[in-house]
Amino acid sequence: MVEKFDDFASIASKYLVRAYVFFQEEDEGDAAYFKIVCGRVGYEGRVKKDSEEYKKIKDWLTRAQAVKVKQSIPEDLFFA
Repeated sequence: MVEKFDDFASIASKYLVRAYVFFQEEDEGDAAYFKIVCGRVGYEGRVKKDSEEYKKIKDWLTRAQAVKVKQSIPEDLFFA
């Protein structure tokens, strides 16, 4: 898990050829909370929706063809 999105994007961009990007975005009113993973590197953070950081994250997710995840369920519980 890395602290800054720019560090995450720099590392993850090198693995986009062989790893998918998965993310969750939780709406928190005027802010959004992101959880993003690519391979073994991850990022989580809260950003204001009217900030440049929010736009940068959303643009990167689009370029990376990231897959939005609704929720995470352990495989052994998926069909339970």
